[in-house]
This record gives sequence, structure tokens and C-alpha cells, in this order.
Amino acid sequence: MPNDATLENFDQENPPVRFGTPRSNEACDLIGIEPRELRRRPESDFRNEEFAELVYERHTKKVDKMLKEARKERDKIKDEDDDELDFSRTMEEDRKRQAKIDAEFESKRRAIEIRLQKDLEAQKKVAIKNENIQRAKQQRKDCLNLEKKKQLNAKKLAQAQYAKEKASKDKEERQRKESERQNLQSKNLSELDMKNKEDDKKRKEAANLRAQRFRAKSEEVENQRHYKGEVKKIQNLKKQKQQRLRDKERQIAHEKKKKEHFLIEQEAKERNERLKRAKQHKDKRKMDKEKKKAERMKEKKRLADQLRQQAIQQQNLLNDDLKKEKEYIEQTCMDVRNWGLGQVQSQMNIINKWKVKGNKTGSSTRSRFTKSKANKSDGVLLPPLPSSPKNKVKGGSAKLSPRPPAAARV
Repeated sequence: MPNDATLENFDQENPPVRFGTPRSNEACDLIGIEPRELRRRPESDFRNEEFAELVYERHTKKVDKMLKEARKERDKIKDEDDDELDFSRTMEEDRKRQAKIDAEFESKRRAIEIRLQKDLEAQKKVAIKNENIQRAKQQRKDCLNLEKKKQLNAKKLAQAQYAKEKASKDKEERQRKESERQNLQSKNLSELDMKNKEDDKKRKEAANLRAQRFRAKSEEVENQRHYKGEVKKIQNLKKQKQQRLRDKERQIAHEKKKKEHFLIEQEAKERNERLKRAKQHKDKRKMDKEKKKAERMKEKKRLADQLRQQAIQQQNLLNDDLKKEKEYIEQTCMDVRNWGLGQVQSQMNIINKWKVKGNKTGSSTRSRFTKSKANKSDGVLLPPLPSSPKNKVKGGSAKLSPRPPAAARV
């Protein structure tokens, strides 16, 4: 069965090992992932893990993010392939594209570093906040304990003051009674004895009453102390229970944060590995492109050298043809000149011969010859020479230049 899966139509629950199109595979290689990493696992796979909802949510976000980046990179590759149909793209465009890719890689790396830095700063802030809360609680607890101690000391001091004042009053009362008893003793010992007995009896009754009141008050204080102790125990139990609940919640939150931090570190590690693989693939791709461009430039240079050699050969052939044509024209002009000189020489011989005869027969015969038959001797005529102001025939004679004219030389 042919594999025609791409980033747009593949099955996310069962992705292939490699896609069926080169652009999809190239996009995955550029961001450093494998197609198997784009598998969207169902929620049932995370039931046995701790904090299943958190792990499933982070897994879904990670898969969606990688798929979005891969599709975006595939669109870029598609645009680049459409642009590369033009064979005459310059080296400056390639440099700009590479600079853009490097800038994107640098921006992604900086974004990752900034996000990690922000996460670390947030964790530090949370830790500092928790520490400040604990310190504030401890300070409030210490303040409450100090206030309780102050109240207890004040209460003890008040009781001691009250006991001291009571002791002083009792002492004064005894001294007063003793003085009265001594004064009355001299007057009436019997009455004094009776009065003393009555006073002793009243004192004993008052002492018994005070003792009863003191016992009742002591029992009441003891009951109140016992009640307060029980209430305090109940409050302490409630506080301990609340503290245990808070500790449990804090521990759960700490475990959740620890798990989230572990997932973040794992994602960061996977992201760094993907970036490393992507950089290696980009470097390889860049080297391949540079190699292809070098071969292309070499082929262009070879074709240019070949065309230059052909042009030089054609120029040499043309120069040889021009040289041969020039030699042929010069030779033709020399032949024409020599032939013309021979014709002129034969004409001059004929004229000289008729001059000799004319001297013998008289001037009349010479005049007739010059008028009627000077140009008809033997039917020979001079050929026309190339037009030049220096080569003109005057009075039946020709003045010839020692070399052919410029038109004949060319």
C-alpha cells in the first residue's frame, strides 16, 4: 500500500515512521522531530500516572505546538520550492535567506531561554513568598506567646500584691486586737477571756468560712482550668487537624509543582535535542546548497570558457579569411598594373614608330595621322585604372604611380 500521508492528512493516533512526501519529511527534519512524536495519545494512557490531567494537558499542548511548527515549516519549504524554480537566483538572496533562518533560530533560542528564565524567576518568587508567609506566621505566634506570658506575669504579680496586702491587714488587725486585749486585761480579765473566747470562736468560724470559700473557689478555679485545658486540647486538636490538612494540601501542591517542573525540564531537554538535530540538518542542507551552487558556477564558468574559445576560433578564422582576401586583392591589383604597363608600353612603341615615319613624309601626313588615326593604331586601347586624382591620361600618355591606389590595396 503506497504511503501518501502528509502533515495535513495523516492519522494522529497512528502516524507513519516517515511521511510519503519529501516536504513533510524535510519540515520534520528542520525542527528536529520524528513523525512518531506527533502521535496524540488518548487520555486513557495517563490514568495510572500521578496528576493525569496535568500530564495529558501538557502532552496535548506539546503535540499541537510541534504540529503547528511542522506545518508552518512545510509552508515555508513549499514557498521556497516555488521560488527555487527560477534558476537565476543570486547569491545575495541565498545569504539573506540563511540570515533569516539563523535569526529565527536565534529568536527561538532566546525565547526558550527567556521562558525558562521567567519560570525560574516565578518559582523563586513563589518560594520567597512562602518563606515570608511562614516567617510572618512565626512572628505572630511569637507575639501571641509573648502577650500570654505578659498577662500571666501580671496576674501572678497582682495575686502576690493582693496576698501581701492581705497579710499586712491581718497583721495590723492582730496587733490592734493584741493591744486592746492587753489594755482590757488589766481591767477585766474575765470579760476579756470571754471576749477572747468569743473572738476566737468567731475567728475560727470566719477561718472555716474562708477555708470553705477558698476550697470552693479553688475547686471552681480548678474546674475552670480543667475546662480551659480541655477546650485548649480540643482547639489544639482542631489546629493540628487543620495543619495536617494544610500540610497535605501543600505537599500535594509541591508534588504537583515538582511534577510540572519535571515535565518542563523534560520538554526543555527534548526541545534542545530537536533544535540540535534541526541545526545539524540545516547545516547539511546549507552545505548541499553551497555545493550545488559551486557546481553550477563551475558549469557556468566552463560554458563561458567554451564560448570564449569558440569566439576566439571564429575571430581567428575571420582574420585568416580577411588576410587571404587582402592578399588576393593586392595580387589582382599588381596583375592589373603589370598588364596595364605592358599595354601602355606597346602603345608608346606604336606612337614612336609613327613619329619616325611622320618626320620622313612631312608635317601634313603627321597632322593627318594625329587627327584621324592616332587612336586607331592596331586596335589596342589602355584599360581603365582605378579612379585617383594622381592617375589621369593627358594627351595620349599616362602617368602611373609606382604602387596601386588605396582602393586596390584593400
